[in-house]
Amino acid sequence: MGKSGTMSNLRDDDHTPELFVFYGTESGNAKIIALDAVKTLTQAGLGSRALGLNEIAPQELVKIRHAIFIVATSGDGEMPYNAIDFWDALVADDFPPLEELRYGVIALGESVYEEFCAAGIAMDERLHTLGATRLVDRVDCDYDFEVHAATWLEQALEPFATSMAANVAEDTMTVVVGEAADCGRPKYGGRIAEKRVLTRDGADREVFHYAIEVDRERTGSVPFDWSPGDSLNLFYENDPTLVKAIIDRLELSPDSVPRGASQSLAGLLAKELELRAISRELVQAVADQVPESGLQQRLARDTHAEFEQWRDTNDLLQLLLDHPEVAFDAERLVSLLRPLQPRAYSIASSPEIDAGSIALCIRTVHYREAEREHRGVVSGGLSKRARVGDLIAVQHVASPSFRLPEDPAANIVMVGAGVGVAPFRAFLQHRAVRGDTGRNWLFHGIRHPQEDELYATEFKAWNERGLLQTYDLCASRLAEGRRYVQDGMRERGRELFEYLEAGGYLYVCGDAHHMAKGVRSALRDIAAGVLGSAANGEFFVEGLQANRRYRQDVY
Repeated sequence: MGKSGTMSNLRDDDHTPELFVFYGTESGNAKIIALDAVKTLTQAGLGSRALGLNEIAPQELVKIRHAIFIVATSGDGEMPYNAIDFWDALVADDFPPLEELRYGVIALGESVYEEFCAAGIAMDERLHTLGATRLVDRVDCDYDFEVHAATWLEQALEPFATSMAANVAEDTMTVVVGEAADCGRPKYGGRIAEKRVLTRDGADREVFHYAIEVDRERTGSVPFDWSPGDSLNLFYENDPTLVKAIIDRLELSPDSVPRGASQSLAGLLAKELELRAISRELVQAVADQVPESGLQQRLARDTHAEFEQWRDTNDLLQLLLDHPEVAFDAERLVSLLRPLQPRAYSIASSPEIDAGSIALCIRTVHYREAEREHRGVVSGGLSKRARVGDLIAVQHVASPSFRLPEDPAANIVMVGAGVGVAPFRAFLQHRAVRGDTGRNWLFHGIRHPQEDELYATEFKAWNERGLLQTYDLCASRLAEGRRYVQDGMRERGRELFEYLEAGGYLYVCGDAHHMAKGVRSALRDIAAGVLGSAANGEFFVEGLQANRRYRQDVY
């Protein structure tokens, strides 16, 4: 996933109407559309969020009042990989009715194939059969899917807004998300075997390399199979200084045990509860105590996106410091906080090197706001407090749509910026050990040469040895001008087109909104220049995707 850290909430405590945008994706396009849809919806004043279909237990649909489903078609009309378990449950004979659900479907596919948009069509028909109300007719998107989806969404805004406004009282139920992704996914013990900084002192971003040994000492073997392209969830405790500051501010006893809890308040705040990602319910509880604070107006006025932006720099402690008259007892405080979630990181090594030692490349989330230092729960905790030898809990997250080609002679192009380069280190290690004969080409997006040129020594050595035939560094913060990965692609356009036309695979890892879109646009323009028209350029890109030779891991 190339992530600096992501999470899913275990529950939704925000008692406001919400429009869920669910996506089933194989190459990443449905996810990109979902993220764009959330931006459009929140700008229109509709609270919304995007979730993969593997992030929600299917039975939770009975609680949901409004949802958009964006579903890509895989293979011969099949559901994409992250929707298979959801679909299997949905089509079961005993699945409950969905008479309260109002929905719409965006189906993605290729009209050149017989099973055009089959997965989205099947989803639409099954939801309707279960009694759900179709607010907007389904759209079946061909190669120009972004335009089709955006047009459909414009038409869907008014029906959804009207329905949500008419059902405010009903649309406030607690919905559990994140559980489906973890169903059957066990947690394992790990140990930090290596920790080293990859960036130079003074760089504007700090990135570490970590190696995690998984359950080797206890079992003598690795408890799960993993592949390059997969990710690892890491669990880490909240900063003890943050925990103490919250307890001190509320004048609570750290050793008290809240009713119904199995450990002390200090233990709960450290190990079990989110202190950074505060909920609307928590803000509402504060607003109820200080009605003159302006928080009520914020809750009523802010779109979902505006609230999320405000929340980024307003964690629990900041909320309490800004409103010193607010008080909560231990039970009330615990009830207002969300469960502490793991953060996911791309694996940066190959099991062919050492299956029991998993490498990760993690950017430290660290900034200063309101005269306080803020750090990411996992990335900041590892950076500041972790030592080699420390224990850490982990989960394996498979990414079957982001794997190396089965053919060892296949050529690949890898495009990654920042920590998005992590899985490509794993790819190259894997291909080197297996003796793959396919050619390898890497576009590596960085900010400053020598400052954040991650794994530079290894990539350059592979380049000199001939394993990495082309190593193209694209620096975006040079005084003489910015050069992004898409710029590097355009400069080598004809060669890149021929490389892919001859059967090569393209892998993209990183930011969905900017980098991934820029890469797709550059590739479309390159193909259009060679093939003579924009339509032909789009058709070329869609052909790569249909043949699963355009693979994305974006976030």
